[in-house]
Amino acid sequence: MTFTYDFGDGWTFPIRLEEIIDDEVYEEASPLVLDGEGLGIIEDVGGVGAMSDCVKAFEKKSGDDYESYSEWLGIKDLDITYFNKNAVNKSLKNEIKAIDKAYKTME
Repeated sequence: MTFTYDFGDGWTFPIRLEEIIDDEVYEEASPLVLDGEGLGIIEDVGGVGAMSDCVKAFEKKSGDDYESYSEWLGIKDLDITYFNKNAVNKSLKNEIKAIDKAYKTME
């Protein structure tokens, strides 16, 4: 089964649900990314067009756009082909914990 989600700014991408785990084991389980490709979306970049402008600026490595994006992201180089499954899963686990904590404080 493949779902397509929109996370704002016009981003859409497919997600395939591999397995649903029983609620009883939820505390020990966490969603996992099994595979991926590329860096992904830069949070708050401003949508598809702005992401394209950001990539072009880093490819050029000069100009006002490069200086602006470089300062905003705190980096001098951007490799959009980079993918680190472990880093993605660590981030996902932290997000799930934060959502769970927020949910429990609402009870």
